[in-house]
Parts: sequence; structure tokens; C-alpha cells
Amino acid sequence: MKNTTLITLLISIVGITFTSCGNSQEKSDAVETTQDSSNISQTLTGGYMIVGLEHSGDYHKITSKLDELKSFLKEKGDDSTKLVAVYFDDEATVKEAELKSFAGFVVKDSAEAATMIAANSKFKMHSVAKKNGFYVDAPFSNWENLIQINGDIYNNLMSKITESNGKIAQKEAAIEEYTKNSVRFILQID
Repeated sequence: MKNTTLITLLISIVGITFTSCGNSQEKSDAVETTQDSSNISQTLTGGYMIVGLEHSGDYHKITSKLDELKSFLKEKGDDSTKLVAVYFDDEATVKEAELKSFAGFVVKDSAEAATMIAANSKFKMHSVAKKNGFYVDAPFSNWENLIQINGDIYNNLMSKITESNGKIAQKEAAIEEYTKNSVRFILQID
């Protein structure tokens, strides 16, 4: 039951995130995107440092944090840095007002993190744990097409975890890595 609730939550988060991050130019260049379970891989995931903004409350509202980070990076002349959203809590067991998540961008080391934090006092640092996980890379040319497949992606990831007798990690179970042309959906396992 807990896993089903987490998947439902993630489907909602991703749909709203993609809607908010898209723009009208991207939508005019539609390319059909499909996803199936044959594209799921298992590997070590995470193992990097991100700098960004803590988010409390409704997971759907993390999009404002992602937009703020995109603007910050764009002002610095960088539109290629990977953005990451990390979801810590299970909506079924944690009150909405107490849900914790983090939106950040990947940095190469603690020195770069310190420089970025000095540039924006709201920024914090977070280390994404290196754990085994299942992932799917979903290429796209616009957010709208990706929204159409995200439910299938999470369902397929959960199926693979179940088939492998795995269990979703208790911390940082759901991670989404955003690059300019793709999103990697990750469910880490214990």
C-alpha cells in the first residue's frame, strides 16, 4: 500500500513539474515519446552533491523551486547543468505540511558548492546517497509528451522492483534528474 501511494504521489509531482517547466516554443516542436519496461536499467544511482533549495509542504509546489534554480543558472550563463528533485517522505504517512523535498543542481565538489551558496544565501547543500536503483531515461522535445508517459514509467519501475524482490529505499527513494533533453526517473532500493 505504501509503495502504491508513493507511485501515485510521484506521478502527480512529475506531471505538475513538467507542466510548469515547459514553454510554448517547446510545445510547438512535438515529438512522440513512448516508454516501456524494456528500457529500465538497474545500477548504482546518486553519489553526487547538489546545491539548491529545500522545500516543505505540497510536493506539487516544488516547481517554483526548480524554476528559481533554472533562472539562477541562466543568469550565470549555464543552461546545461543537471537539475535534480529529491523526494524524502511518503505522502501516505506524512502530513502534507510536513513533506520534505529538495530541488537542486549538481556541483562537482564542495568548493563549487561553497561558491554557489555564497552567491545565494537561500541555497543549501545536499548529498544524494549512492544506492542501487532502477531508472528510466525518457528523452523528449517538450514537457507535454513526457506528461503522457510518466504514469507508465513509475508503474514499470515499481514492477521491476517487485520482480527483483527489492524494496524502495526509505530515504531519497524518488529522484528525478533533469537535463536539457531528458529526464531520468529513479527509484532507489534498499
